[in-house]
Amino acid sequence: MLIQQYAKRVSPVRGFVSVGGAPMLMTANGSVSILPVDYLNWSAPLTQIASTSHGGELWITGKASPMATSQLSALGWKVVPKAGARLGTYPQLAGWN
Repeated sequence: MLIQQYAKRVSPVRGFVSVGGAPMLMTANGSVSILPVDYLNWSAPLTQIASTSHGGELWITGKASPMATSQLSALGWKVVPKAGARLGTYPQLAGWN
């Protein structure tokens, strides 16, 4: 549902690609990942994924640690926190209201 709302409200999805082994959306904005996480922490797996491309956007439903935001930014990634609020609440996305 988050992908559908992203395509509707932000940018059409052109396809799917693998970046460092992680599935990402290909949009007019470049590579985009939408992650349903409460807190994104800087970690070895995230480092590996982020450093294997030329950047993109990480839309997360929660927030990111200052270290994750800083390191991702240095690698050309933009972190968009609270993506659910920008794309619609769960009841809205599920069609409950």
